Amino acid sequence: MRVEAPARQGLLAGGAALGILMMLIVQVIMPINDAIAKYLVASLPVLQIAWARFFGNAVLLVPVVLWRRGLGALRTDRPGLQLARAVAILAANLLFVTGVRVVPLADALALIFVAPLAVTALSPWLLGEQVRRAEWVAVCLGFAGALVIIRPGSAGIDIAALLPLGAGLCFSLYLILTRKLAGSSPADVTLSITSLVAAGALSLLMPFVWVWPSFGETLLLLAVGTCACAGHLLLTRALDFAPAASLAPFTYLSLVTATALGWFVFGDFPDGWTWIGAAIVVLSGLVLWQFRQR
Repeated sequence: MRVEAPARQGLLAGGAALGILMMLIVQVIMPINDAIAKYLVASLPVLQIAWARFFGNAVLLVPVVLWRRGLGALRTDRPGLQLARAVAILAANLLFVTGVRVVPLADALALIFVAPLAVTALSPWLLGEQVRRAEWVAVCLGFAGALVIIRPGSAGIDIAALLPLGAGLCFSLYLILTRKLAGSSPADVTLSITSLVAAGALSLLMPFVWVWPSFGETLLLLAVGTCACAGHLLLTRALDFAPAASLAPFTYLSLVTATALGWFVFGDFPDGWTWIGAAIVVLSGLVLWQFRQR
């Protein structure tokens, strides 16, 4: 699962190449994180895996933010939006991890990419932005591509295939809330608040769902939190060197990583219909991205 950081006021010297390199590394780290979650969900509760992600993120990130910005860094003048943002990404994470229990990793990740399409569809009401007719066509085609991946009514398709789609819709709300919060708090502060809220809420539930992991599973749970934190920090840093518009197309390369991991680790390889559906979703997203640059 990915995070869109608030827009930057300026870019650091060093050119876009370093930002692109960081973005490419993110497209490897985050699918690895998703693959670990898919592996763990066979033996551990979804809530416990999500807790490891957000708790690890908070433990690694919050002390750094407090050290850099002081004890008052986590105060915010928009607590309602911060809370809603945390709830949105928590719901997206829970739906995604639950879905990959039965859905191939590449299929699930392809469905996550409906998020930019949903952002466009919701932007007239939630962001006050105008959407042109061609953009609506791209949105409709993108959701048609998602239906091609899910293939409702076809043999062998479990209802869980709808969960990654739900995760993508929740992620779109997260992106919209991130955009609304842009400029109100630094990116690392907003990410810290999100991690603390999600980790705190999940910690309250741990006594009721906790399963003692094996030593290997403990290491993988630590990796989930570490990968999530590293991915978010690299993304945030990449945006210091290159504008979001330049980096956005590279996010689709995570499908390549997810496909490779699904094949080598789980023996899953997307069928022809999944490739067609994923291509439609990605192409629709790229078309929207092009329109948004005009």
